[in-house]
Amino acid sequence: MPRRSWTRRGFCVDIPPKVPYNWTMRSPVEEIKEKIDLAQFIGGYVKVQKAGVNLKARCPFHNEKTPSFTISPAKGVWHCFGCGRGGDLFQFVMEMEHVEFKDALKLLAERAGIALVYEKPEEQSRRKKLLTLLDDATNFYEAALKDDKDVQTYLKSRGLTGETAKRFRVGFAPEGWRNVSEHLERKGYSTDEMDDVGLLVTQQHDGKARSYDRFRGRVMFPLIDPSGRVIGFTGRVFERPNAPKDEHVGGKYVNSPETKFFQKSRFLYNYHGARDAMRKEGMVIVVEGQMDVLLSVQAGVENVLAVSGTALTAEHLRLMKRFADKVSFAFDMDDAGINAARKAVELASREELSVTLIPMPEGKDPADVASANPDAWKQAVSSAQESITYFLNRAVESFGLATAESKKSVARAVLPLIAAVTSPVAQSHYVSALARALGAQEDAVWKELALVMRSLSAQKEVVEAPTANVTPAPSIETRQGRIEREILGFVLARPELLSLPQFVLPTKEACASPVLGAVFEELVGLDGSMKKDANVLQYLNVTHQAVAGECLLVIEPFLDAKTDIHEEFGKLIREWNREAVRTKIQHKEEELQRARTDADAERILSDIKSLLEQSQ
Repeated sequence: MPRRSWTRRGFCVDIPPKVPYNWTMRSPVEEIKEKIDLAQFIGGYVKVQKAGVNLKARCPFHNEKTPSFTISPAKGVWHCFGCGRGGDLFQFVMEMEHVEFKDALKLLAERAGIALVYEKPEEQSRRKKLLTLLDDATNFYEAALKDDKDVQTYLKSRGLTGETAKRFRVGFAPEGWRNVSEHLERKGYSTDEMDDVGLLVTQQHDGKARSYDRFRGRVMFPLIDPSGRVIGFTGRVFERPNAPKDEHVGGKYVNSPETKFFQKSRFLYNYHGARDAMRKEGMVIVVEGQMDVLLSVQAGVENVLAVSGTALTAEHLRLMKRFADKVSFAFDMDDAGINAARKAVELASREELSVTLIPMPEGKDPADVASANPDAWKQAVSSAQESITYFLNRAVESFGLATAESKKSVARAVLPLIAAVTSPVAQSHYVSALARALGAQEDAVWKELALVMRSLSAQKEVVEAPTANVTPAPSIETRQGRIEREILGFVLARPELLSLPQFVLPTKEACASPVLGAVFEELVGLDGSMKKDANVLQYLNVTHQAVAGECLLVIEPFLDAKTDIHEEFGKLIREWNREAVRTKIQHKEEELQRARTDADAERILSDIKSLLEQSQ
């Protein structure tokens, strides 16, 4: 029979009896939370101290002098009032170890001594063997590099030190058709296993399948996942001095194909090594190639990433947003690099990242600059230019402003970038900047922007979706969502606020968080006596009580520090209303993209301008 327990807030919960682990009987998440004490676990990472019924610590996710990281053992949640992060035991591991939920589950299950049996033993054994195979291949390539003076000389000529090469496990795939495959066969691996991880190319010849090494005569850059495991490779062709060109070697760069370990749209080179630097700097630098990454890190700029084998995707940017809200692109300044930068700026703007560009000297890439003068590379990073301003200045320089046609060309170059900006305030800023540059009225620029947005809506860039069965990245909470959490915390701590006519709670339809919107709707629907109960939390649906408990934790420090609860609560309500207006503006902009006629566009633009005035 279940046990019954009363919490410190006065509501009753049923605690299931302890039973052996079984997928059909109990959730492993529940069992892990029961076996692992949240406060003790977090105490293994940071020094915690008592603060009444809770504990406090300096936040491990951002730099701070005064502890603002609060742990509630009773509620099983934590929250930082400095950076806004919060959650339960699993969310802490995901944030701290930079892993997906499934990896946090494995880590905590091992800590709790719980066997997760969702993967068959033979599948688990094969997965481990394939990862070991990739590591053995990396060892082979590293050893081949140590034995090849020509490749070493080339890497030194690019400015790479042996220490950096060792840190990133750089290697070399010797010329020849079956070097690594024969080496791995001697270690007991089959052709099927090598093929599964992308090391082989198989072709039909005279009705028979024949396999050979995918990487031949190439400098090898292992692709390492967030857990530090090799999951694939990028190989850069190496032209040996005075040797005839090999017509069979392929393109300049060859990447591993997609496998069960390596998905191009989700992989970022150096993500495993740059996470702490990204979080510390609040910014990530995106470059085009592995050598750019290596020489940047060698120069002392470590918050740098590169994509591998594909163009930048929205999923790449969402991975970056876990650690930074600013991104800076450092691409070659040739036509291809400029076009890639434009697409990257548009994509990053849609993902609500602050975007800058690091212009490179003509004919130079970040590797060249960082190798020749590390201080010059650091200066270039610190002097990054705001992206849309950069493209506006470039368009003016290229087309001039002497004629109506040249001004139209400038507008055509810049308006698609402004259309990608999601913040209505930022978009208004760029419209004003473009109008000033063109010597035009802002209304005229708004009309041109409306036409561009309508045109783009029919040809939105298709973003490669995450591979099936991969846990999606946790969404980033908006400012409106954070305000809603604080409002809910106040109401639960001071239920009398529910009955005061001057305060109107956020409606479910207008809430940024659907879950919090449902809680508000539930609270408004309570009868009068329930609304006055100091333990109003007990009347909520049990699925909402954990969320509500964290909101209480968010607001607890304010209850002692603030003397006028009504005044503070009123400020929150007014702030929420302003954020809700901004959300309406975003919806109007989406509606603008779907407008079918000029009259519709004019009407929607008028609505946007009216809402903008309300949000000031």
